[in-house]
Amino acid sequence: MKKKITHHPDLCIGCGGCVSLCPKLFKINENSGLAELIDGQKEGDKVILKNVAIQNCLDLDMVCPQGAIEVEDQEKN
Repeated sequence: MKKKITHHPDLCIGCGGCVSLCPKLFKINENSGLAELIDGQKEGDKVILKNVAIQNCLDLDMVCPQGAIEVEDQEKN
């Protein structure tokens, strides 16, 4: 099943756990030193990426010590 990933950049402390676990989805911004969700769409104070297959990143939301990442099942339309 595809997933929806929500990243809360304002909670990020730049620990890099998300980048280590899933470098195809997250990168560290060279200027801020904080994680960014690659190809995510900004919606208010969050960044969202929909319809993602993250078989190798199942614990992505648990790796963030600040709770800045949410992973949910993508609803079928």
